[in-house]
Amino acid sequence: MNNNAKEWVKELRTTKHLQIQGQMRTHGENDIPAYCVLGIACEVYRKEHPEVEWVYFSQGMWSFLDNMASLPEVVQTWLGLRTAYGHFQLPKMTRTSLAQQNDSGFMSFERLAKLIESEPEGLFE
Repeated sequence: MNNNAKEWVKELRTTKHLQIQGQMRTHGENDIPAYCVLGIACEVYRKEHPEVEWVYFSQGMWSFLDNMASLPEVVQTWLGLRTAYGHFQLPKMTRTSLAQQNDSGFMSFERLAKLIESEPEGLFE
């Protein structure tokens, strides 16, 4: 896991943002942004690249570098991930992804951080 991915894990553990499913970013209560695990990755990328902005698409959906559901290739590469959805393989489990685990509604940002830290087979280059 590279240093960028370590910052992502740190942000997942410390973020005050609401966790959402089905999209990378939306607005939650009181117009406060809410993110999925991949949306938090984009926010970490933005810390080093403040010129890159989220763009409002429609009906509460936002895009980041023209992506609404998966990581842009530049962010994927920056994190060292093999795929834009964070696909990986766990023992005795079918192939899954960070996006699927987030969208299941059962994995908090903290649990996703632990999963990423465990560097499951296929997640990172």
